Amino acid sequence: MALGLQLRQQVLAGLLLCLCTRRWAEAGKVLVVPMEGSHWLSMREAVRELHARGHQAVVVAPEVNMHIKAEDFFTMKTYDIPYTQDKFDSLMKTHVHMLFERVHWVTMFLKTMASLKKASLLFERSCEGLLYNKDLIRHLNASSFDVVLTDPVHPCGAVLAKYLSIPAVFFLRSVPCDLDVEGTACPNPFSYVPRLLTMNPDHMTFFQRVKNMLYPLSLKYICQVTFTPYERMASELLQRDVSLVEILASGSVWLFRGDFVMDYPRPIMPNMVFIGGINCANRKPLSQVSVIPYARMASELLQREVSRGEILASGSVWLFREDFVMDYPRPIMPNMVFTGGINCANRKPLSQMALGLQLRRQVLAGLLLCLCVRRWAEAGKVLVAPMEGSHWLSMREAVRELHARGHQAVVVAPEVNVRVKAEDFFIKKTYAIPYTQDDFNYFLMGSFNMFFERVNFLTMFWKTIEATKNASVVFARSCEALLYNKDLIRDLNASSFDVVLTDPVYPCGAVLAKYLSIPAVFFLRFLPCDLDVEGAACPNPFSYVPKFLTRNSDHMTFFQRVKNMLYPLTLKYLCHFSFAPYARMASELLQREVSLGEIFGSASVWLFRGDFVMDYPRPIMPNMVFIGGINCGNRKQLSQKLDEEQERELECSPLGAAGQKSFSKIRSCKGLLCNKDLNASSSDVVLMDPIYACGAVLAKYLSIPDVYFFASIPCDLDAEGTVCPNPFSCVLRILTTNPDHMTFFQRVKNMLYPLALKYICLITFTPYARMASELLQREVSLGEILASGSVWLFREDFVVEYPWPIMPNMVFIGGINCANRKPLSQDS
Repeated sequence: MALGLQLRQQVLAGLLLCLCTRRWAEAGKVLVVPMEGSHWLSMREAVRELHARGHQAVVVAPEVNMHIKAEDFFTMKTYDIPYTQDKFDSLMKTHVHMLFERVHWVTMFLKTMASLKKASLLFERSCEGLLYNKDLIRHLNASSFDVVLTDPVHPCGAVLAKYLSIPAVFFLRSVPCDLDVEGTACPNPFSYVPRLLTMNPDHMTFFQRVKNMLYPLSLKYICQVTFTPYERMASELLQRDVSLVEILASGSVWLFRGDFVMDYPRPIMPNMVFIGGINCANRKPLSQVSVIPYARMASELLQREVSRGEILASGSVWLFREDFVMDYPRPIMPNMVFTGGINCANRKPLSQMALGLQLRRQVLAGLLLCLCVRRWAEAGKVLVAPMEGSHWLSMREAVRELHARGHQAVVVAPEVNVRVKAEDFFIKKTYAIPYTQDDFNYFLMGSFNMFFERVNFLTMFWKTIEATKNASVVFARSCEALLYNKDLIRDLNASSFDVVLTDPVYPCGAVLAKYLSIPAVFFLRFLPCDLDVEGAACPNPFSYVPKFLTRNSDHMTFFQRVKNMLYPLTLKYLCHFSFAPYARMASELLQREVSLGEIFGSASVWLFRGDFVMDYPRPIMPNMVFIGGINCGNRKQLSQKLDEEQERELECSPLGAAGQKSFSKIRSCKGLLCNKDLNASSSDVVLMDPIYACGAVLAKYLSIPDVYFFASIPCDLDAEGTVCPNPFSCVLRILTTNPDHMTFFQRVKNMLYPLALKYICLITFTPYARMASELLQREVSLGEILASGSVWLFREDFVVEYPWPIMPNMVFIGGINCANRKPLSQDS
C-alpha cells in the first residue's frame, strides 16, 4: 500500500491523497465508514475509483439506511440497529418537510432543535450498533485493514479507527463548531478567519469580528448534544477518558472537499489537503438540442437552477494569457496562473534585453529578477537612478554584477553627492544642482550630528521635522535639475534604454521612467506610509500586517491593532511634505494630473531587499519579489589567529570528551574559513547540516544562499532561526516524551526541560557566533546566522512526529536513511 499513498495536490482530481494510487502500486485494504445522505454520494465516487485502481474496499453500514446500497465495486458489511426502515424514512421525511413550513422563527428554532435531537439519537444508536457488535468488530480487527476512510461529521468511523489502531483518513466538507480546526491543532484566529454561517469576509470590520467571535457560541449547545455521546462510547471502549478532540486528532490526513476559490483562504496544517469538489454522481449526457444561454444548458444537465458564476467557479485552474506588464496588477487567488501573452501566431524574435529579464525566484541569490541574467543573454541597456547614501551602496553591487554579465549600465547622479562616484563598471552622467559640495556636506553633517544631541523629546521631535523638511527640499531640487535638464533628457530618450533601475524612496527615478515610457524596476527595502503597498495595489489589512515602527507582531491584541491603525497617521504629514513635490513635477511633465500612487503603480517589478525570515509574512502581489539581503560590500577574511581564551574555555570544559570533540570541530571550522580558495569558487548554494554551524557561518560570509538538511537542532535553534511560532503549551520539546496534548504539569516540564540544555548549547554553538562576528566585523548572534537559511529541509515527517507550526521555507522531506535497506520480503 505504501507506494500507492501518493497524489499531487495540484491535480485536484478528487481522488484521495493516501488511497488513489498509480496503476503499478500494490493493492491495499480500505475500511469505509460513511455518513448517511449526500455525504455518502460524494464518498462513493472515491470508493469507485479505489476499486478501479485495484484496492479492496469494505463498506460498513447499518441495515436500515437511505442511500448506502450494495454495489459491485465494494464489499458491504451491515449491522443491526433498533429502527425499522419505515421509521427511519418517516423521520427523514419529517425533517425535510419541516424546512418548508412557514411558521414563526421561534417555532422553527424549537422544531429544528427537536429534529436535531432525534437525528442525533438515531446516529448515536447506529454507532452503538456498530461498536458494540463484538462479532463484527472481531472480524474487522482480523481483516488487517491498511486505512479507515470516514467522514468525521459522523465521528463513529473516527472512534472505530482509534479503537482498532488503524490510520484514519477524513473525507469531509466541514465539521461544525470548529472541530476540524481543534482536531488538527490549526491556528484559527477570530480576527480574519470567518466562521461558518456568519457571511463575513476575510477582511472584517470591528463589529464583524465581534460577530465572528460570538456567533459560534450559539452552536455550542447543538454540538454538545450531537457529539458528546461519541466521547462516552470511545471512553468505554478504550477504558479511559477520551475527548472528541483527541478522537479527531488521530486523523492522519484530512481531505477537504473544497478549495480557496469558493472559500476564503485560512491557515492550514501539513496534514490538511484541499482536493476540490467531488460531485455526488455522473450527470446525464448533453441533449442534442442546443440552447444558446450556457446557464440554461447547465440547468438542464444538472436538473437544477445554475448561474453563470457557479459554472465558472468550478474551474480548477485559471491560466491567464496575460501578465502585469501590460495589465494593471490586481489580487489573485491560488488557482490563478498568469502565463504571459500566448500569441495566435509566431512573432519576431524577442528584442535585446528581453532574454536577459529572467531569474528563478527560488534561488533568491540577491540578483535582480529582470537584470542579472544568464551568460548567454544578449546585452541590454540599463538606466540607473539611485538614491544617495547606503541605498546606493546596496544597489552598486547589483550594477557591478550587471556589468560582469555584459550589460551596459548608465548611472544618472547630481554633480554634488556623497557616495555615487565614477567607477569602471558603469557610465556616469551628471547634472548640475544649486548646491556646492561644501554646502551639501555641511547639511548632511548637521543632520547626522543632531541624533547625538541630548535634548528633550519635543526639541528632538521638532529638530527631526525640520531636518526632514530640509532633506526633502534638497532632493526635490536635485530631481528638478534632472527632469528639467532638456539636453540630458533628450540624450537619455535617444539612448533607447531597456529598463530603469531605481530606488522608489527617491521617486525621481520613477517619474523619469514614466516620462520616458521605459519599464521600471524598483530596488528597495521598504517605503514609508505604505506607499509600496499602495503602488503595488496589494492587500494590507491593519488586523494582521504590522505597520512600520510599531514593533507589533503579526499576532496582535486588540489594542495593538488599534495602535497599528493609528500609528501610520502620524507619518502622513511627513510623507505629504516629502513626496508631494514629485507628483507635482510628474503632472507638469505629463501635462495632466498625476498622483504618487499612479507613479509607483507603473512599476513592472518590485525587488525587495528582504525576506520572510527577518520580516513578518504578509500578502504580496505577483510583481513583488523578495530577493533577500544584498550586502553593501565584501567582508574581510577571517584572521589566522585562534582565540586563546576560547581554546582554554573548551579544553577546561566540564563536558570532557564532548568538549574536546566540539573544540576539534571549531579548529576545523577555523581552517575552513581561512581557506582563500573558497571565496573564488562562485558557488550557487551552500548545502549543509546546521548542527555543525560552520557551514551557516561560511554561507553568511560569502553571501551565498544556504539550504539546511537535518533532522533537528537542540535548544530550539531551528524555531529561533526560522522565526517560527513555538509555544510551550502545544509544541513538545526534545527528550521530554510529552504528547502534543499535555496536562498542566507536562506543560511546566515542557517549559523547564530545555533550560537544562542551555549550558551545553552555549559551549557548543557560541564559538561559531564569535567567528561570524570576527568575519563580518560586527556583533552577530547564532540566531541571526541561522536566520539566513533560505530553505530548511527536515528529514522527518508528521507520521512519527507530532504536528507543529511551520514557516514557508520549512520543507519536510520524510526520513532519509543512512544506508539502503534490504528489499521487502515477498511474504509480507
